[in-house]
Amino acid sequence: MGFLWPIINPLIIIAIFTLVFSQIMDIKISGAGVTSSYVFYLCTGLLPWIALEETIRNSTGSLIANSPTLKNSPVPPEVLILYPALSSILNLMIGLTILLILFFLFGYSLGIYLIFLPLVIILQQTFAFGISLITGNINVFFRDIAQITNISLMFTFWLTPIVYSPSILPNWAYSIINLNPLTHIIFLYRSLILHNTLSLTHGVIFLPLAVFLILGIGIFVHKRMRGSIHDEL
Repeated sequence: MGFLWPIINPLIIIAIFTLVFSQIMDIKISGAGVTSSYVFYLCTGLLPWIALEETIRNSTGSLIANSPTLKNSPVPPEVLILYPALSSILNLMIGLTILLILFFLFGYSLGIYLIFLPLVIILQQTFAFGISLITGNINVFFRDIAQITNISLMFTFWLTPIVYSPSILPNWAYSIINLNPLTHIIFLYRSLILHNTLSLTHGVIFLPLAVFLILGIGIFVHKRMRGSIHDEL
C-alpha cells in the first residue's frame, strides 16, 4: 500500500477537518450551506497546504538526512533540497485530479480557467523551494532550525484561510493574513476551481514579488553557505 499513502493521508485529514468544522462546530462558508460544498472549499486550501508543508519539512532536513550522499558523490546540495518540492508536485496533482473528478460528479462545472492551475502550482512550489533553501542550509549549522520550522508551519496554517473564510475575520485580522503570500495562493486555487474565474486584483503584484523575493533570499543564503556544508556534515 506504500504508493497509496500520498492519497490516503490527505483524505484522512480532510475527513477529520470536515467532521469537526462542518458537522460538530457547524461552520458555514458563505454561499456553501451544505457539507459537500465545505468539503470542496476545504480541499482547495488543504491539498496545496499539505504539498507545501511536506516540501518544507522534508527539504529542511534533506541535507543532514542525505549527508553520506553529499560526502561520497558529486550531487549538488541544492538538488537534494529541490527533490521534495518536485515530488510534492506529483502528490498535489494526484490530489487535485481526484478533487476535480469529484467536483464534476457532484454536478459542478469545470471552467477554462483551470488551465492556469499549473502556474499557481509553480508559484506555490517556487515559494516553498525558496523557504527550503533558507531552512535546509541553516539547519546544517543550527540543528534546532528543523523544530523552529515545524512550529512556524503550525502558526502559518492558522494564518492562512484554509479551514475558515476570511470574511469571518475582523478588519485587523484580515489585514494580517493579507500579508501572507499563502493567502493569495489559496485564493487563486479557489478562484480557478470553485468560481471559474481568474481575479487580477487579489495579490496580482504582491504574490509574484513575494515569491521571487523569498527565492532570491534562499539562493543568496545557499550561495553563502554552500562551501561550508561538506565540512559541517
